[in-house]
Amino acid sequence: MKINIHILITYTFFTLFLCSFQHHDYTLASIPTDLKGTWKISSFSDLKKDTALHSLSISLIIDPEGICSGFLGCNNFRTTCKVRQDSISFSDIIRGRKFCFKEYMDLEDHYIMVLSKANRYYISKNMLFLFEGKKKLATFIKE
Repeated sequence: MKINIHILITYTFFTLFLCSFQHHDYTLASIPTDLKGTWKISSFSDLKKDTALHSLSISLIIDPEGICSGFLGCNNFRTTCKVRQDSISFSDIIRGRKFCFKEYMDLEDHYIMVLSKANRYYISKNMLFLFEGKKKLATFIKE
């Protein structure tokens, strides 16, 4: 049986990445209860309306240990987050490399940029707002 070398390399990389979480402390403190759970994107603050329909399936899942994952619109992603009071930061974001239509790939790049820039959050009425300083980047609704 012939094994595709790309699949083997990808599998090895993700296995090593997932195992690395067991050996490092990535969180500063426990994740607040109201931040834990699954969040669906409601809007990106600076996204054109013609691409907003593609954002309907974008999600962010935050677990109690600060491991974050979700769906970018075409690919899945995984990262960690650090939370202290109202500040939040996401570490390097690992994502799949399945290629889709350009609109989806552009949306994924935009979402990655939002998570990379986010440094503050606010929760109100089951809505999560991510900010870069005072600039609102994205709004999520809790599922």
